[in-house]
Amino acid sequence: MNLPVFVPGILIAAAGAGVLLFPVRFADLTRGLLARPAARWYAGGTRIVLGAFIFAGAGSASRPAAVATAGALLLFAGAVLLLLPRPRFEAIARWGAGLSPATGCTSHL
Repeated sequence: MNLPVFVPGILIAAAGAGVLLFPVRFADLTRGLLARPAARWYAGGTRIVLGAFIFAGAGSASRPAAVATAGALLLFAGAVLLLLPRPRFEAIARWGAGLSPATGCTSHL
């Protein structure tokens, strides 16, 4: 088993399942995180850490190019979030939080 790829994959899948099962809690978490000045660092840092683990473990995966690409995309997304000015980050985060029809309570974000 390739732990550097498996563990971040499980975390990402669990987060997705949590959003589907508990959309109101996700909306509350999003509002709480956006209220903090370090929201960009949480969002970008999480992506960078997960992407680094996935990218590092790509060599021993059954499809190394695909896994390395997924890790590189996560790294890139994290870097972009860290480089965005706070108002732009907040606008993108609010837009993203309003996309899911399961989180209908996000209209007041």
